[in-house]
Amino acid sequence: MLTAAKKAPSREDIFIGLFLIFSFWPIREVLHLGQVCFLTTFFMAVSVYFMKRERWLLAGIALSLAILTKEYLVISLLAFVWKRNWKTLAGVMLGVFLVKLTGILVHGWPTELAYWKYIFGFGGNFHSSINNHSLTSTIYRIVGQPAGIPFCRVLSLSIGSILICLALFWTRRTADMALSFFPFLALSFILPPWIHETHYIILYPAIIALWFSLDAGERYVDYALFIAMYLLLGLRYSLISFPAFHSGALALFTAGKLAGIIAFFVLAGRIASRPDYALRK
Repeated sequence: MLTAAKKAPSREDIFIGLFLIFSFWPIREVLHLGQVCFLTTFFMAVSVYFMKRERWLLAGIALSLAILTKEYLVISLLAFVWKRNWKTLAGVMLGVFLVKLTGILVHGWPTELAYWKYIFGFGGNFHSSINNHSLTSTIYRIVGQPAGIPFCRVLSLSIGSILICLALFWTRRTADMALSFFPFLALSFILPPWIHETHYIILYPAIIALWFSLDAGERYVDYALFIAMYLLLGLRYSLISFPAFHSGALALFTAGKLAGIIAFFVLAGRIASRPDYALRK
């Protein structure tokens, strides 16, 4: 991840990278629960590494493996469609094809069909748990009881459409593919129906790359955004033990993680939209 962000990381860079990784509370959650997110993070880091070196086919294959472990990351592929990076998309399709073909040969069609049935069933369900940090779930906890699930879905779809348009606008002239990718990666943690705190370690490659990108612009607003994003996503806090905060106006205080990923989205968009960042090699 460091060599993807800087060609020759110094000792100070290594220390900062270690601090950003091991001070992040979600990594402890993943260790506790034994989630697959570590594997996903590895594939994401490899993909970003190849993006920075313009090895597009390999970047796509690595990204396909990340997507196959956490399917909601498919939303991030909008970046490559938008930038017409067909080689990376070809790599993604190749990786998915080879893995799925292997799975079918080993386990057979019934297992593969059962997998997709489960995935679409889970994606179609509504998850209002306080452990779910997605946009739809957060909206439902705040206004869902009087408004209803259909209203919350329409509202989240409307907000999601605005965020997609913002990502498209911010990255329309971005030369660096990795910087174009990060706003859409953020959308993968806002729009899906289920996002758990453990999933945020998948953002590690982007967090480290964005931190070292800040040197190019030296804008205090961006440093403030980074600090707010990191603290909101990385600190340990939960209101699960206080039922009064599970619904209604007080549920606004359960939106901290969502606010953190939106801050990440805005920061990634600001960096991608400016020439002093986006044209940096």
